[in-house]
Amino acid sequence: MSLDEASDIVGAYGLALKERRDGEIALPESRLPTTKPRIILATKILIANAARLGEMTPQLVGDTQATMGALAMFVADDLAKRINDVVREIQAGGAAQVPDASMNEYRAFGAKMIDWAAWEEVNRFGCEVAKLKPNDPMFKSSVRSLLGEQ
Repeated sequence: MSLDEASDIVGAYGLALKERRDGEIALPESRLPTTKPRIILATKILIANAARLGEMTPQLVGDTQATMGALAMFVADDLAKRINDVVREIQAGGAAQVPDASMNEYRAFGAKMIDWAAWEEVNRFGCEVAKLKPNDPMFKSSVRSLLGEQ
C-alpha cells in the first residue's frame, strides 16, 4: 500500500467516524472505506511515515489509539440498525418496552465498543517504530519487516 493510499484510507475512515446520524452509537460497516485490517495497515503506514519525519508526538499516538479503538463501533449494518433502534427507544423513555433479547444485544455491543486488539496492535507497532532511527539506511526495510512485508 502506498503512502497516498494509506492517507486516503485513514482520512476516509476519520470521516466515517464523524458521520453519526440521529442517536447512533453503532455504526454500519458499509460506511467504512475498506476492511478493518486495511484501515489498521494504513494507520501503521502513516505512523511509520510520521516516525521517519520525526513527527511522532504524544498527540498523534493518542489520536491514533482512539481511532483504532473506535473500529469496534462499526458492526454489520443490520446489527447497527437494531442497536440504534434500542438506543432511540431508551432515549424516548421506552426502555421497559425493549425486548430482553434486544436489550442483551445492546449490552453486548456496549461491552465491546472499544476494539482493544486493534488499539494494542497499532500501539505495539508505534512503539517498535519509535525505537528505529529515521536516518538509518535500514529504516524502510525495518518498517516493512514490522508490517510483515518482504
